[in-house]
Amino acid sequence: MPLPLARGNAVSAGITINGLAISRPGSTRPLRAVSLEAEFREQIIGGAGAFVVTVDETISFAEAVLKKMILEVAGIAPPEIAGLPLGGRLSFAGN
Repeated sequence: MPLPLARGNAVSAGITINGLAISRPGSTRPLRAVSLEAEFREQIIGGAGAFVVTVDETISFAEAVLKKMILEVAGIAPPEIAGLPLGGRLSFAGN
């Protein structure tokens, strides 16, 4: 099933899809005009309160996973309360 269709079906069923975008220098991801974070916001995450945690080389993978899990279990917190370590970003979906 194509990603847009699967995403649409999940969101229509009331499922929230959150994301963890890992942006590392030297990754094998081809250069694109759209940032990885924007791509997650526009094509991956969706549903009520959906968010993407975006990390780069200044935050560890373990810290990012922990932050995402805390936000998912505790409920959505505003970005200023989320307190991501330096280098991490929290972005919410438009819907």
